[in-house]
Amino acid sequence: MKRKSDLTCRNKNSRGSAGKSSDSNSSDLDGLCELPSKISLEDSDTLTISRWGFLDWNENGDPQTYEDALQNASNYLKNILDLNSFKDTKLTLANLSNLNLGDFASAIRNRKIKWLDIKENLDLNIYKLEFLNWKNNPNRSYKVAIENGAIYFLKNIYTTDFLERYKISFGIAPKSNQIKDYAYAFFITGLIYHHVLYSDIIKYLGFNFVQKSKWDLFSWSQNGLPRSYSEAVSNATLFFKNHIYPNIKSLLCLESNLAPTLIELRKNGYESFVDAIYDRDIKYSQIVEKSGLKFRPSLWSSFNWKNNPRTRDEAFNNIISYYRENINTEEFRNEYHIKDGFAPSLSMISNYYDNDFYSAIRNRGFGYAEIISYFNLRHSHITETPYRWGELSFSFDEEYLLSNNFIGKEILKYFNGFKEINFPFNIFENSQFRASHFQLRGDENNWVSYKGILDYFRDYISISNNQHDIQIRDYTNQFFQSFQNNYYRLPTHYDILPHIFEAFDFIVAVETPAFKYVSQLNRFYTGHMDLLGINNHVMTIYDLKRNISQILKGLPQFFCYYFLLDHSIKLINPNLNYEIRFVGLTPLEVYEIDCHSLKTPILNFVETNPYIKGRFDKISLYEAFKDLLL
Repeated sequence: MKRKSDLTCRNKNSRGSAGKSSDSNSSDLDGLCELPSKISLEDSDTLTISRWGFLDWNENGDPQTYEDALQNASNYLKNILDLNSFKDTKLTLANLSNLNLGDFASAIRNRKIKWLDIKENLDLNIYKLEFLNWKNNPNRSYKVAIENGAIYFLKNIYTTDFLERYKISFGIAPKSNQIKDYAYAFFITGLIYHHVLYSDIIKYLGFNFVQKSKWDLFSWSQNGLPRSYSEAVSNATLFFKNHIYPNIKSLLCLESNLAPTLIELRKNGYESFVDAIYDRDIKYSQIVEKSGLKFRPSLWSSFNWKNNPRTRDEAFNNIISYYRENINTEEFRNEYHIKDGFAPSLSMISNYYDNDFYSAIRNRGFGYAEIISYFNLRHSHITETPYRWGELSFSFDEEYLLSNNFIGKEILKYFNGFKEINFPFNIFENSQFRASHFQLRGDENNWVSYKGILDYFRDYISISNNQHDIQIRDYTNQFFQSFQNNYYRLPTHYDILPHIFEAFDFIVAVETPAFKYVSQLNRFYTGHMDLLGINNHVMTIYDLKRNISQILKGLPQFFCYYFLLDHSIKLINPNLNYEIRFVGLTPLEVYEIDCHSLKTPILNFVETNPYIKGRFDKISLYEAFKDLLL
């Protein structure tokens, strides 16, 4: 049994500061000698012994500039690896550990040398798939490009693992969506870019397509092959008007010119159509518009107040009535054994009612905390009794932390800071800038494409081969299966996280809080990390999601956790030598996320896709993310 320390929120309404005076550490600094402004190689044995000294100092003993350190790191990798073998395959920072270069990865992380800069130096920044280029290469014919594509396809994609995963018999061609799902969307993109037909590769190999998809008429690309986006939308609209709308209009008794929602399409047998347009980045709102239809007022229309003949107070009263009569019922509270005086968690509401109540109030500028406050209920991420009511409590393994001679004791200092009598727990309840709000989400009619995220962020995510990660994945998979067999539903975080915490010694905390105060904006950014693991000087943040789609859409959320934890630990000890890994955990797979390099790509992605709102209402995701970095 773990020796756990459970934190409570008995003093969460206090107004005191959690910070400590810097005077308490002054005695530790008095005895230190002033460091020389320049260190020579002769003066420091550490410089001659350190394996990575060439990243820190030049031959004269002067600190390296970033450009020189970058060049040295690039040269080191160039001398160690055969870079030609990575011109057309993935090489990410997370992959280096599989090449026995995990120490090099740690070295550049600790020195803030950007992996993307190294890749750019070595011309490894994109997947060129140059072997497919026949248009601009006079020495390569289309036939040779087909042969090259076939060889690459057999070696990297059409493997035993791939065939078993998608239950494909040898000799049968996979669908392009299966190839994309297998993390090789860039191969399909490369074929289109170089004007090489996937069907010609399949013919060359002598394979057969099982059946041509009826959704192929929706396929399009920027270069107009096999058709333009507008042509694909027209095809999708025609199919919708002729084969879907007449049936679903009658089934749902829709008024004239009113369109069904995407959720209604899914629930009434048209999942494949929704998946087809979603996979091809076709916006449903455009199909509705071209069909001459409009969306009807939603279930939540009584919550509207902006641009409506209804005040915010009137809308809030409607929300309160709905919550009282349709959400917080006696039957619901009994199902989850919710104690009097406590509020149900949002995950309980979503799981029990299978609706999007939270999005409905959030998108209209209301917070769940407002509802809880109205009913005078208690809702906290940190509760008096672990795992009992509402959200999980923060709990940690003090004994294991004390036994870790690398960073355990410093982490324990951070954790114990939450025990201080004046810690302002209300920042976790009241903050509108939680890490979980940072999601790559569009609106109900403009979804964010799974494929688009995967293509853009491919360099920053990889399947983990870490043994600890695999152990947790296997445990989670078994737990999900057993739980579904017994309870006929999927387990929530509340159901599974305590069990993972108890099962693995290296998992030292559950629901770990982290925060940052941005003084310029008088704003707190907060987050609670599902699980925290420690191995020597490496901390691993684990976040549990249902599938890879949720992993991809949570990339900004993951960066926030990484950033907040790094910020919090540096406040305790700015000189501590540590590394932070991030792992997205699903019941089927574990994915290592290179959060160290994600900041700029996320900023660029959300800036160029302004319809991605996350869970924010009064501020754009781009602005909220940028302000986090102040």
